[in-house]
Amino acid sequence: MLEKMFGKLYGEKKGIALFMSILMSMSLAVIALASMARLSETTHQTGKTLQERKLLLFADSAVNIASAEIFTAIKEDIAFAPNYYVHGPAGVADFKYYPRDITINPGSSGRPTLFGYRAHARFFAGNGVTPPGFPASLSVPSDGACYDITIDVREVIHLPNGDRKADAGSTTTENVFQYFLGKTKTVGSIVCFDRG
Repeated sequence: MLEKMFGKLYGEKKGIALFMSILMSMSLAVIALASMARLSETTHQTGKTLQERKLLLFADSAVNIASAEIFTAIKEDIAFAPNYYVHGPAGVADFKYYPRDITINPGSSGRPTLFGYRAHARFFAGNGVTPPGFPASLSVPSDGACYDITIDVREVIHLPNGDRKADAGSTTTENVFQYFLGKTKTVGSIVCFDRG
């Protein structure tokens, strides 16, 4: 009789201990899952931030390139046009690429294409006008004009398909199928030109 009671009591304690150990294991598993989810979210946010910074760097470069191209067009134009466009060969919706050539094998040529860009410059101030935000004493000279430039920038992602073609013809867009365009960043710039 004593043995039965002792065996029953021992069995109950063993069951409680087993239940407690399972409960603790489940608690640790929940804590581990929550930590992994938090780490995953932090990693995701860091990646998005780095991608955004990369696009901003590309946009900064594109502003300088597009401004230079628009200034070249303005210098060659007899009268200031109301609009200037920087775009690829297919029209105003098409992107130009930087570096200029679409490199088929960035690993072998050493010049991978980084981003695509297009720009639209709109005339908003001319001879003798003081542009908005400028000091009243500063007006556009007789041979100058101010333009509001909108620039779209897209990261170019190279996805090689295993076919290592030569870089022949890479100055055209015929082999652009090996590239994909990533996210777009639109930036604006106000630039005043003086042909002097």
